[in-house]
Amino acid sequence: MFNNVRRLETSQEKEKLRPIFNEVYNKAKEADPELASPRIEICIVDSIAVNAYALGTKTVAVTKGALDTFSEDELKAVIAHEISHLKNFDTIAKSYVLVGNGIITFNIIIVKLAYWLMKKIPSLRPFVEITDKVFDGFVFVLLLLSNIVLAIDSRYSERKADYYAVELGYGEDMVKALYVLESISLRGIGGIIEKLTASHPRVTSRIEALEIALGVQEDERDRW
Repeated sequence: MFNNVRRLETSQEKEKLRPIFNEVYNKAKEADPELASPRIEICIVDSIAVNAYALGTKTVAVTKGALDTFSEDELKAVIAHEISHLKNFDTIAKSYVLVGNGIITFNIIIVKLAYWLMKKIPSLRPFVEITDKVFDGFVFVLLLLSNIVLAIDSRYSERKADYYAVELGYGEDMVKALYVLESISLRGIGGIIEKLTASHPRVTSRIEALEIALGVQEDERDRW
């Protein structure tokens, strides 16, 4: 509901995507029988963005843009990547984070409301204005550090999902899919905060790591 995800409906969607998904899912279940229950389902997102993601505990969603852009083999690798997120409960962790953010936001609103009411008392106003600014600074630092920690964990999860595609035999196709993403999503380097809070590693960094794992190139990362 929240992610505009729907089941496969047209014959073209079913004939193209379901066999691809079933092949990858069967391989994943052979490697890890626990993935058989609850059964993972493949769904569609009506978006031209080239993307795919795992949701909840049993859903892999592929956008129309990804379906039209990736080859069948590349789609298999991308689906394997998303199944890894379900296997490692990454989606559950994100749900906990969402609930935690809601609780923190609610408490911040309560505190800010209390400050607003206390500012109505003239004798308390100077003290409240100072403590209000201190509170704002504390919240800023807390949220920034939290986002950095969550981003580090998210980037680690993305790399694990890439390697899972390799484990299932889709390593070369995962690299090809990443090259496609790299060609259509080129962006600036960004500032230090943007780097620290990025949820995904750079696409080029992911390509390098997989190519090293596949023996396509030597590991030169220790030179930097």
